[in-house]
Amino acid sequence: MKSFKAFLLLFLFSLLSCTNTVTIGVNPWPPCEVWYVAKILGIADKHGLEIKIVRYPTWRSNLEAFYEGNTDVVHSSYFNAIYYCNTGNNRGKIAIVSDSILGADGMVTASTIGKIEDLKGNKVGVEVGTDEYFLLYKILKNHGLSLRDIRIISIRSSDAPRYLKSGTVSAVVTYEPYLSEAQKYGRLSETTLNYPDILKDVIMFSHRIAKRRNVSKRLKDVWFETIDWIEESNDNLQYACGLMSASEGMSTKDFLDFFRSFYFFKKGESNTLLREGGRTEGILRDIESFANREGITNNRCNVKELILR
Repeated sequence: MKSFKAFLLLFLFSLLSCTNTVTIGVNPWPPCEVWYVAKILGIADKHGLEIKIVRYPTWRSNLEAFYEGNTDVVHSSYFNAIYYCNTGNNRGKIAIVSDSILGADGMVTASTIGKIEDLKGNKVGVEVGTDEYFLLYKILKNHGLSLRDIRIISIRSSDAPRYLKSGTVSAVVTYEPYLSEAQKYGRLSETTLNYPDILKDVIMFSHRIAKRRNVSKRLKDVWFETIDWIEESNDNLQYACGLMSASEGMSTKDFLDFFRSFYFFKKGESNTLLREGGRTEGILRDIESFANREGITNNRCNVKELILR
């Protein structure tokens, strides 16, 4: 009898440990590295969670793994949350608005273009079906133009400097570090400093985690507590960047400079952005309308259901 009770207790303990294991997908991007800090410092352990980190080579492969149901957590964006909302086996939810880099995405125009309105009839390079494509739409709209007024050349964001240098296009929309590189061959005309709401990074939880409120709450606490610890002092920041830089293949100094360019939202700020009827809902609906109109996706998303509250 005693052996049976011992077996039962061991089984229940192992079951509990299994249910409190969270698989987090990461890819090369500084905010993703924060989870390593949470793991190494024991912050996840303190909240009774075991986090398993799985690394993917690109953001796209990380997202695809999440929506195939292989991971529980992924870093995404407003645009990608809409793009993938009805994809695969996993119905993810936006749990956290994590960070943004204002000014890190933008448009560079060739020296032959005096003002953005002069792009009418000209070629513009952009990676179609991405956040940058939505940014292009917003920039053009702000200057009285539409996507129909220009000739879109679909390129990789990383190839933007090369296309501008060769004169193949009259403008490009891309993100750092390619934005700075492109400026060697043109003029920075617009950045997300003028569009602060549309490009924010978010953290998605899988349906499995989202429906377990106790686990999802603790996982949120792990994220915000780790960010608070990193930002608490310069010593903490230096130590954390030393841990995180190795995965990015960067020196601690270069990683530190990059990491400092991010603004990490506090818990209260994230909650405000995600509240019912808040700005995030409106932005998501705007993106959904744009993506459907442009044939990027046929997804029809329940925006309210997309957000974990």
